Parts: sequence; structure tokens; C-alpha cells
Amino acid sequence: IIEMRDRLDGADAVVVVDNRSPGTAGGARGHTPVADAVGALVALGYKPQEASRMVRGVDAADLSSEEIIRAALKAVAVR
Repeated sequence: IIEMRDRLDGADAVVVVDNRSPGTAGGARGHTPVADAVGALVALGYKPQEASRMVRGVDAADLSSEEIIRAALKAVAVR
């Protein structure tokens, strides 16, 4: 996301703060790495449907949200 900050210049940015401790799996709100990745892509300006499609194209098993985001963005860049 930091690498993509130039896309947010001049636009209203959404900041997502995750107050869960690092060791909690999913937290009380049920966040998953896939849901977090979709949310981050939406915050970067992708439409929710497009962000979901991008993430579905990634084999997200055992990946962190950051890894899912990188893989989804790389897949789009290759097209």
C-alpha cells in the first residue's frame, strides 16, 4: 500500500486501523486476510467487484493479506 500511495494523491483516502494483537486469528470482527486484501484494494480505488475478482484469481492459501495484495496487483500488471 505504501508503494501505491502516489495513486491516492489528491483523492480522499480511507485509513483502516487494525487494533487486533498480532497473535489473534480473525479477531472479534471475523477479518480474514482475503477480506482485508479486498478492503485494501477498494481503498486504493478499485471497485469492490473488481477487487474481489482480483483476489479470487490468487491462490490465497496460507498467504498474508499483504502477500495477497501483491499477487493480485502483479496479476493485473501482467495483463
